[in-house]
Amino acid sequence: MPVYVLDRLINRPVLVVDRSISNIEGGSPVEIATIRLEDWPSDVLSDRSLSEISEFALPPGLSISALTRISEQRFDDFIGPHMVGSIFGLDGRTDSSFEALWLYAADVNCHVKNAPARDGYTTVRLEDYEPSPTLVLLSPDAAPCGFYSDGMIYIDPGHRGRRLSTDLILRATGLANCTPFENKGGLGFSAEGIAAHRRAYTHLLAVAVNAGIPVAAEKLREFEIPTGERPVAKLNY
Repeated sequence: MPVYVLDRLINRPVLVVDRSISNIEGGSPVEIATIRLEDWPSDVLSDRSLSEISEFALPPGLSISALTRISEQRFDDFIGPHMVGSIFGLDGRTDSSFEALWLYAADVNCHVKNAPARDGYTTVRLEDYEPSPTLVLLSPDAAPCGFYSDGMIYIDPGHRGRRLSTDLILRATGLANCTPFENKGGLGFSAEGIAAHRRAYTHLLAVAVNAGIPVAAEKLREFEIPTGERPVAKLNY
């Protein structure tokens, strides 16, 4: 029987599947506050919210110890040294440095570790492509429409506004089992790029809180993390 939990960050029921539970190190048990879909009012279970049921609170591959380390980091540590400005905006379609990436993205034989994103989209990792992991976003009709590579994120204009960039960053975090990319020399972000990384970091903090991992009070206030008496899932580890 399917088990659902309430993800307070999106205020939606989230399906718990085997790969979610396998993220727990050492096979430790998980206690889940279950809900039944029929207990939810119809306006909550709209077509859009049903499409979000496959959105996992804990990114596949991310261990509890890695989530704990991330929750202890500052946001600036999560993404590394950086600057923000319009000069760092990215056009992934016209920049010739991404031609090879799109060629790989168009070859389904290069797609590994597929994972669902919201609204029928899919994220895939490109095999044998550097830097690793490089992720490609596939539209509901399986056409490449965005990517995330070494902190650089791009989504075609017709597919923006769905927070799919956040899904890509969270997926990269799970694949790396740490911060989503290695940044030692510094990186520039557009305002949209830094906002996407901030949303992903906020999501991870909320997951940590819901899992019972201590998060500093000032960080909860800064990132407006909801807290309450009933967690989504209590992890015993």
